[in-house]
Amino acid sequence: MIRRYGSIVVTVLTALMVFAGCELGAGPAGTDPPDYVPRELDLSVLIDGSGSVTDPQFEDMTDGIASGLRSALNVDDSIRLAVNVFADASNHGGSFALQSYTSATSDGLLDAIRALMKPTGWTRVDLALNDVIAAYDGDAGASSREQVILLLVDGRPFGTSGPIDICPLENDLKSRGIRVIVVGIGDGYSSIYYSCLPSDTDGDMYELTAFADVATLPWSTILD
Repeated sequence: MIRRYGSIVVTVLTALMVFAGCELGAGPAGTDPPDYVPRELDLSVLIDGSGSVTDPQFEDMTDGIASGLRSALNVDDSIRLAVNVFADASNHGGSFALQSYTSATSDGLLDAIRALMKPTGWTRVDLALNDVIAAYDGDAGASSREQVILLLVDGRPFGTSGPIDICPLENDLKSRGIRVIVVGIGDGYSSIYYSCLPSDTDGDMYELTAFADVATLPWSTILD
């Protein structure tokens, strides 16, 4: 079942979920209960910068991502965050690397997301996914941590030679235990091209009508 948000009628009522008895990001550092066990999470956010996304739409998307992450991520957890803007190539946003998300670094990381520049070109989701797989494989400590990909996309995977089937990557992702969350935006998106990626298609696929709706997603539930 696909969850639809924004101006589309909500078809699934989502209850807020909690982690270890408290909502992620529910309070400032130092307010967790004494028996709190920090979560170990590697989160890679893949952002569609293809030609079908306008500059204002891209800005709405990155602003929504930054505000959503701030509300959902707890700086007391052991979180590493990476961002990849893809279009004709993967990683237009710069060096793709997991960086520690702490009380000292969170503002800078979220400001950097808001400051990302939109490239243009095709929708090479396949290249972006392969970059994340390679990064996780190359990190000796990553296998003991939760590995999550948050993919925000507005159309089908496409390259210079035509449509791209990303479903052959399904086994590479699932065999490594990498959780994929798909957020599809706008009229050009169809879940048929992405439903092979999440292990939980009931809980990890979302559809939005507008890029501004990214901020309205139930972020704490999505990243639970």
